Amino acid sequence: MKEPLVTVIVICYNHDKYVVQAIQSVLDQDYQNIEIIIADDASTDQSVEKILELVRSNQSLIFLPNEENIGNCKTFNKAFSQSSGEYILDLSADDALDASRVLKGVELLQERGPEYGVHYCDAWLVNENDTLIGLHSKSSGLIEKDPFPEGYIFSKLLKRYFICPPTLMATRSVFQSLNGYDETLSYEDFDFLIRSSKNFDFCASQEPLVIRRVLENSKSSVQSAEPKYYRSTLEVCKKAISLTDTKEEKSALATRVLFESWQALKRKQYDVVTDYLKLMDQLNVPKWRQLVYKLLMKTH
Repeated sequence: MKEPLVTVIVICYNHDKYVVQAIQSVLDQDYQNIEIIIADDASTDQSVEKILELVRSNQSLIFLPNEENIGNCKTFNKAFSQSSGEYILDLSADDALDASRVLKGVELLQERGPEYGVHYCDAWLVNENDTLIGLHSKSSGLIEKDPFPEGYIFSKLLKRYFICPPTLMATRSVFQSLNGYDETLSYEDFDFLIRSSKNFDFCASQEPLVIRRVLENSKSSVQSAEPKYYRSTLEVCKKAISLTDTKEEKSALATRVLFESWQALKRKQYDVVTDYLKLMDQLNVPKWRQLVYKLLMKTH
């Protein structure tokens, strides 16, 4: 039986130091039937030159350069619209894949059946010099006995962060059902996890199959310090309210809202915290907790 086509979308923005390694990790996969789309979001370093050098030596690579910087969500959607794979993997150009990552994802998703739409795994964390920092599962505080929940994990994802975003691989139908990434948001993974887990089951491989690079000045780290990051997180929480059906789900979302509002408060994003207080009312968060936030806002 012919292997189903897998599309790996490599998104690059000023990753000239790592982009060759990222692309090569896809070329070196044990799985053969892979479509590689490289989307550059108007890099200002030497990324495009390095990508073009690889493209010249490998005609199968598809290169989609942006003339202006449009952000990760729009760049991914642009690439996805030109993809053909039955399975889709979004790879940042500063990360890399283990040689067995695609094969193990496809095998497990096919084994589990059509109700399963997303596969994830553990990841090695490395710094800018490829020095090993540790495992994602250890750094994120996952329970060692059962670090990778499977099946319907909507409530778990509402409650807290535990999946390393670069490890995600999904069926094409998942992305189609979501209309891709929400382009109004400044980042994609929280929204993708919440919306996809509501309608699709997740399966997982326990071992690390991805290398995630942790950079102090990466686009994601800089972005997470900006006001629009906190506003985007708030918007995802707003969406999630309409998706919650059970008391357990609402309780999980209330826990997340309290956590995210605290992060916004620490960054003095008071307008965002004010909107979180409105969500707390909808989720029946105790009034004394809301009062604490209001008092803290007045004293800062």
